[in-house]
Amino acid sequence: MDVVFREDEMKVSDPDGATHMALFNRVCLNIIRQHQGKKDSMAAKRRGAACNGEFRSELLFG
Repeated sequence: MDVVFREDEMKVSDPDGATHMALFNRVCLNIIRQHQGKKDSMAAKRRGAACNGEFRSELLFG
């Protein structure tokens, strides 16, 4: 998961904030992992969701 979300580059100083970010990242990773449409890597799907609202909607709403 560190490779996909680049957790080493995140600067969260608040312990609660770090916990929340870790939970958010796990949820996003599970959504991407469950997607069956595109046969791209998880990093490619994450970038695709960041750039393409239609693909992001497909990930979130099926």
